[in-house]
Amino acid sequence: MKRSRLEILEDIINYNGDINSLEKELSLYPWDSETELVQLNKLTLVNIINQCIHNEIPLSELTDWANLIECRDDISYDSENTKETIHILANPELNNPINLEYLLETIQ
Repeated sequence: MKRSRLEILEDIINYNGDINSLEKELSLYPWDSETELVQLNKLTLVNIINQCIHNEIPLSELTDWANLIECRDDISYDSENTKETIHILANPELNNPINLEYLLETIQ
């Protein structure tokens, strides 16, 4: 049974499930969206980063997660800071490599 776009997006922003599987599910829907369906807030972002700090999520998967979120029309952000953090996490090759020190600074 095909899940709704909203259900998939909620699982993505909350990191509920395998990122590759969620990406495949989401690919059944068009990239563009007329409306923002979910919002990524700082609390959720901090929770995901904390999971990475505590080795519950590999750093490479954190980058994959951020890549899946970045630049989507159907996901909004609660602040420019949250949006910028996703951009940095999604693009370590453009910025500095993501490390524990950066992650600890981000959750302050």
